[in-house]
Amino acid sequence: MNARNVNLATDLLASAPNSSNSSQKNSVAGINSEYAKILRKTVAQTNTPTQISKVKRFKPDGSILVTTYEDGNIASQTKIKPHLVPVPDFSAPKTPEGDTPTKWEPRLNLLDLLMI
Repeated sequence: MNARNVNLATDLLASAPNSSNSSQKNSVAGINSEYAKILRKTVAQTNTPTQISKVKRFKPDGSILVTTYEDGNIASQTKIKPHLVPVPDFSAPKTPEGDTPTKWEPRLNLLDLLMI
């Protein structure tokens, strides 16, 4: 619910008449109607700010663990696997054919890091 709708809801609740006759209790704008109770609950929920923070942890295997906290509690947790590229492995002995063996290493892409 955006700020404009919250303001409209609070104006509606403030301008509702405060009489006790039965026709007013059944009306939509009545202060005790179900709609008014839902509006009050929604306005109360939107007025309490929540603190949302994202923590990125770079793991030794190249993956990234993104944890989203909402008011100190974990809201979501995502593990992003790295993009692996083949690179020559100079620490391993050469093959009998004379080729250098290859190994797979994670490669960080800065654009991907910005998108997280």
